[in-house]
Amino acid sequence: MKKYVAIWIAVLSFFSVSFAWSEKVTQAMVDAKQAEVTRLQNELQNAQADAYQAYATNSSDLQQKQAKVNQLQSQLTKAQNEAYQTMQTFMQQQSQQTQQVQQAQVPVQNQTQSQPALNQQTQQNSGSGSDVVFLQVKNLLDGGLLKNEIMIAQLSPQLNQMQKMMLYSQYEKSAGGPFALNFFVGFGLGSAIQGDVGGTFFQLGFETFGWIMIIAGCSGDEIKGGAVGVGVVSMLIGQIYGWIRPFVFAKNYNKTLQNALNGGSTMMFSLAPIIDPINEQYGFVAKLDL
Repeated sequence: MKKYVAIWIAVLSFFSVSFAWSEKVTQAMVDAKQAEVTRLQNELQNAQADAYQAYATNSSDLQQKQAKVNQLQSQLTKAQNEAYQTMQTFMQQQSQQTQQVQQAQVPVQNQTQSQPALNQQTQQNSGSGSDVVFLQVKNLLDGGLLKNEIMIAQLSPQLNQMQKMMLYSQYEKSAGGPFALNFFVGFGLGSAIQGDVGGTFFQLGFETFGWIMIIAGCSGDEIKGGAVGVGVVSMLIGQIYGWIRPFVFAKNYNKTLQNALNGGSTMMFSLAPIIDPINEQYGFVAKLDL
């Protein structure tokens, strides 16, 4: 009987070494894919900032910069899909390895009731708990990041790196589409689709007020220059804010999402307009909340 137990212990040892090596190789692949996604995200943010600057300065290379943004967005989507597939493969391998180890442990459990079997069961329970936490965090994100940020930060330490990457890739915000809608359509439509309630009402309010003043100034026998001027200024403020806001909101949202998934504190940046016709002061004030 001792010989029989020794043989099965040797088999378990072989499985453990093989699984450890396979897990390290796959984990390295996952880390490489995640690093590629992070690199492309940083490059995309820089490219979007360059494209916006080129637009603001009416630069001749605007089309070239916009083409670079589109190319990076395509590469980022491809990299995120590859990272997700690699993560799925890794999880499937872990599941298969767990089943094989369970089958190999049956004879040893029957003969010796060994402690490693209890350790294996503990690991299974731990993995199941991680999946439950993953679903909880996903439901919280579906309900809204900003109102559930504290709960997400409390649960996130129980997630593994692959689960965090998967959640971030699924719920991160982009600024390209909302910027285009705010630019071509206006009235905060892009911000509304982005989920930015404050940005939506700000642009909608200023542009609506601007149109009302312009229509009121142009009605009647004479054009009221003052009303038209106020309307034009209000329209411009709403438009400029609508162009900038999607990039600021996406950056702040993604930073908050990243910090919440890492269980850390968040840093918020907000941009508020200054409109003081009496003192002839117009502009924006930046606020940083730590």
